[in-house]
Amino acid sequence: MNKVSLDELVSRVDEIPVFPQTVSRIIHITEDPDSDAKDLEREIMKDQGLTTKILRLANSSYYGLSRNIKSVAEATVLLGFQAIKSMVLATTVGKVLVKELPGYALKGKNSGGNHRFVP
Repeated sequence: MNKVSLDELVSRVDEIPVFPQTVSRIIHITEDPDSDAKDLEREIMKDQGLTTKILRLANSSYYGLSRNIKSVAEATVLLGFQAIKSMVLATTVGKVLVKELPGYALKGKNSGGNHRFVP
């Protein structure tokens, strides 16, 4: 197993993916103690896919509600800020990790397959 220093690892990374601005705002809102469900709803509604996922989860049989949740604000109250934050992060990170990120394969002068980070 080859040892890779932190400097070498960092030098091989060409670009670090950036979260979309909407995701960054949602994370900020969920961590802000002064924000409320309406603040979160306004930001989530900018992303149709995320809105759909949150409403689908809130209306799933797991929660067993006798009524339909029709707004993101209601879903936020039901699910909680941390669940919304986790869902947003999982969705976003999943999109980033499905493609190859140049620099992370550690090919080149140490291409032997097995690498271990040594601080």
